[in-house]
Amino acid sequence: MQIVYLRGTALWPNLTDPDKFDNFGTNLILDDESLAIFRNLKVKAKPKIDTKSNRQYVRLNRKRYRTDKDGVRTENTPVKIVDKDGNDHEDNVGNGSTIVCKCIVYDTTAGRGMRLEAVMIEELKAYSKPTITAADNIVPF
Repeated sequence: MQIVYLRGTALWPNLTDPDKFDNFGTNLILDDESLAIFRNLKVKAKPKIDTKSNRQYVRLNRKRYRTDKDGVRTENTPVKIVDKDGNDHEDNVGNGSTIVCKCIVYDTTAGRGMRLEAVMIEELKAYSKPTITAADNIVPF
């Protein structure tokens, strides 16, 4: 097991609430140094290209539930989020925030895996939860 720190820009973070696949996580547009670190890890996940920035990003996840080798299913806590000073940050992180992700890299029978453990916010962009109104549910045709 190895601990790595990857720095970059958050895209579509869902660090406090799980997504539709029951994962906490974020897409992370990697800076050049973190991209080199990521490539040297040789994990199963592969970087993709963000069409807006034309930079490479990876999806970093932490599953909501884990099952141990005895078949016992337990719930994971959300990703720990702290600011630059180490103070806890309770709210989600907005798109475009500069963050550092603490990840655990581990070996499995299927190859190397990676799990998101914690996030430190370097530059916070405000998170605004999308709102849905009754007018949004009306189909115009």
